[in-house]
Amino acid sequence: MIGTGSYRYATEIIGESQDLGDLALDGLLCQRDRLFESNINPRERFRRELFASLSATYGLIAQKHIRANPVMLKMVKALNDHVLTEYDFLTLDEFLSSNYIEVPPTYGALSRFIGYAVTEEGDKNGSYEDIDIDTWDIVNTDWDKIGWENF
Repeated sequence: MIGTGSYRYATEIIGESQDLGDLALDGLLCQRDRLFESNINPRERFRRELFASLSATYGLIAQKHIRANPVMLKMVKALNDHVLTEYDFLTLDEFLSSNYIEVPPTYGALSRFIGYAVTEEGDKNGSYEDIDIDTWDIVNTDWDKIGWENF
């Protein structure tokens, strides 16, 4: 069974990988635009070839990236199905709110794309500061059993 911390970490990695694809596209588009606005003669053969190459590369990456990689979507589905099954929740939002975690916005968008209703997006990750308990006096934990023997 995947723990909630591992689930949150996996959602961050998946979301970041999608975001990095966006950044790669931005760089290519920026370079193409700089070339277009340059003082180099538009009829110059090398300028035309470079411009065509940048445009083709941008188009290829955008086509594969914007459609969302099928392997990544399968991974998102498997991860979401796993936590819903193992933790016995009907919706992803129930799982997230019950465990005081949120998913990154990009991961939420990918999940919605494949049919999971996700509204719990943000930075909350189930840490001590994120759990909404008025007083921690009600928490009775043997700290030495979770690795805090020197505390």
